[in-house]
Amino acid sequence: MPTSDARKKIIAGALALTLLSSGTATLLPVSSVYAAVGNTTFTDVSAGHWAEKHIAKLSLQGIVNGYSLANGTSEFRPAKSITQEEAVVMALRFAGLEKQASVSDVIAFPESFKVGGYFKPFIKLAFDKGFLDQSEEFGIAEGNGGKGWGGLPATREWVTKLLVRAIGEDATAKQLSLTASSFADDSQIASNYRGYVNAAVSLGLVKGVTADKFDPKAPVNRMSLAALISRAEPLYPVQYEGQATGIVTKKTDSSITIFADGTEKTYTIASNSMFYRHDSETAVTAASVQLYTDITIIGALGQAQYVEILGDTQKVETIKAKFERNVQGSKYFYVWINEEPVKINYDTTTAFTDLSGNPIDISAVKRDSTVTILQDKFRSTPVAMKVVVEQQMGAGKVNGQLLNVDKTVVTYLNSKKELVSKFLADNVEITVPGIEAPTVDDLLKEVDNVELTLNDEEKVTKITVVNRNVKTLVGATVDNYNPTRRVLTVYDSSGKNGVLLNITERTKIDYNGTPVKVTDLPGYMTKDRKLSVTYSGDMAVSISFIYKQTGKVLSVNTNSNTITLELTGGSKVTLPYDSPVVEIPGQTYAYITDIAEGSTVTAVLNASQDKISTLQVHKTLQYEIKSISTTAKRVNALSSNGVLTELYLANISLSDETGKKISFENLAIGMYLNVSYAGKQLQSAQTLEFTYGKVQSVTSSGIAVTLGDGTTKNVAFTTNYRVLKGSQKGNYSLIQNGDYVETYRDETNALVVTIAVAETRTYTDYTSYDSTLWVLKKSSTDNANFYVVAGDTKVTHKGATISIFTLKAGDQLQVLAVRNRAFEIVKL
Repeated sequence: MPTSDARKKIIAGALALTLLSSGTATLLPVSSVYAAVGNTTFTDVSAGHWAEKHIAKLSLQGIVNGYSLANGTSEFRPAKSITQEEAVVMALRFAGLEKQASVSDVIAFPESFKVGGYFKPFIKLAFDKGFLDQSEEFGIAEGNGGKGWGGLPATREWVTKLLVRAIGEDATAKQLSLTASSFADDSQIASNYRGYVNAAVSLGLVKGVTADKFDPKAPVNRMSLAALISRAEPLYPVQYEGQATGIVTKKTDSSITIFADGTEKTYTIASNSMFYRHDSETAVTAASVQLYTDITIIGALGQAQYVEILGDTQKVETIKAKFERNVQGSKYFYVWINEEPVKINYDTTTAFTDLSGNPIDISAVKRDSTVTILQDKFRSTPVAMKVVVEQQMGAGKVNGQLLNVDKTVVTYLNSKKELVSKFLADNVEITVPGIEAPTVDDLLKEVDNVELTLNDEEKVTKITVVNRNVKTLVGATVDNYNPTRRVLTVYDSSGKNGVLLNITERTKIDYNGTPVKVTDLPGYMTKDRKLSVTYSGDMAVSISFIYKQTGKVLSVNTNSNTITLELTGGSKVTLPYDSPVVEIPGQTYAYITDIAEGSTVTAVLNASQDKISTLQVHKTLQYEIKSISTTAKRVNALSSNGVLTELYLANISLSDETGKKISFENLAIGMYLNVSYAGKQLQSAQTLEFTYGKVQSVTSSGIAVTLGDGTTKNVAFTTNYRVLKGSQKGNYSLIQNGDYVETYRDETNALVVTIAVAETRTYTDYTSYDSTLWVLKKSSTDNANFYVVAGDTKVTHKGATISIFTLKAGDQLQVLAVRNRAFEIVKL
């Protein structure tokens, strides 16, 4: 039987490899250049031929060859029968043993065992290696009435035995020798071949000529033997010259790089490069090759001539960690994983990028930055292939006593009692407990302790008051104001506790957004006027004349006509109303009874501040942008309930899903927005990020999704996430590996995972200018009669990739899609 060394033998490429026949054509080595994807150079093997893959592969491996004709073309003659002696030579070439044949030896066989002189060394080698049983084959020759042996047609059962023995599965055949085969013509299979037929079927080497017929005595033709040997190769790996099996590490439109035997090698892709999958006999496109998966390439002069995809599992892992430090002069850095330092190797090809995909140098990555690492699982020492820096911490945060602040610089006293000044970044965010939408002017010098958030340039992006000895009275009532002494007496919202306050030039006074001078204050301070007051000791820090109150609804009492709100900071206020205007976003008509407990509202007061005039419910609505007016900074957007709405976005805050501020120019048609409202007033808008791809793995905490470009994205579940699959609603248990999904966050910021479900539709047209496939409506109300075809949408027929332009009106399609975005289109 074949040895393990034979399995690893390298086949010499310069052999004059011919599939000998008794035909009249001259047998010459045929060029292995291929004319088109999925098509051999053999003029009689057309594109789409069922054995095309096997013939192409074996031709490049030197196991089979064609007939070179006088006109410069070549034929394979796929239907031509194979003789037994020809089949033996092919089996030896397949096993990498051909060169072991002693062609110079004088070999004598019994007179009845007639074989061609060229074949004698190969037949003897087959006997020596156990491919054939000498006494059995001599007996066949002796009993066939002088017809010889070598020129006999190789039957299906005889070839099956030859190949099963060639791949070392003789023991399997013997175990199955007493088991009837599954074929209806089992009785026609000779008893000494039955075990080999059963073994070949179980190993996936052979199929019946029909679903239930094996036809054991039928002669084997060239294409059938090519297919048989090709299917046996995964069970008997041989390293043919020019062939390499490895992991795809890079892929472009013109090249593929694989990692094999400890090194990387790049092959160019040409128009004649052929692509197949291991589990299909139909050609596919180069786009089917995915990064970090197993493939076999047969190449010459650096060009991939034949590529076979061996599986879809990506041999990589994604690691999320905190960056510790880069080791200067070495190709590795350290990160923290589960509170342990872990060494990560990288090389010159490792891509370091920010979240937007912009390249960055590893020297610019700051300590404690959050990084996502895509690392291989196929090298003995794993290497990072991509590092995405998700958060640059820069200098982080500092604390101190606020001494001074203006529009450009903030000065503070740090813990070492050192005076430190920092420049302010653009659009600094200010947070002051108890003050809504504070500005720099709300900060109290020499009073506030602040936390400063710094960016990579050491500029202040956020100022947070963390320890202010300031109290707040919301809903206070004016009792008296002495303009001479500038002393204000107020009662808290209960009306029981009085507070005496001194007003200074530093006291910030606001009336409906308009600053009020201290000298003008007497005209405003009428008895029973409602105020919000902040104070430190007996000094008034700020005074706001209340024209609205914002808080969470605790109760709505329609008997007493009052609504009770919980304000920021936890204080409660009860406000009366008569017939207020109620504004609920997305609702044309609204009433006080439509306001739910727990919702956030803004209560706008009347001029006397004694009753509510308008109640604005806070709510977020989701829209799809349909058109944009850049000059007017307006968009026309379609709401989730199908209403086209004009949104004026000039003076509101715009951000992406991560909270990063963006400009109006960053918006694009087709984007989705979560728009926050207070009643009819737009407050802010946030763009949504949609993820489309194939699920690689599922856990209770999230999913890993392979995107169209071959990269993997981890999507974490939120606490209130939901999974949709057709009419089903559930959790992660609905998701299976291999599912196509769409993920996004809804207007409540909850993650939504929608699984693509196949639909059968009738094709009508494809409009290339907008990449839209149109299908017949299923009913008069069917508005989902189109699908958007993306760059990674697969279009196939019988397992083969086809052009969408080959579809014809009336074709039946099976479409996997979400929100009219097609993942796969299969012509039935």
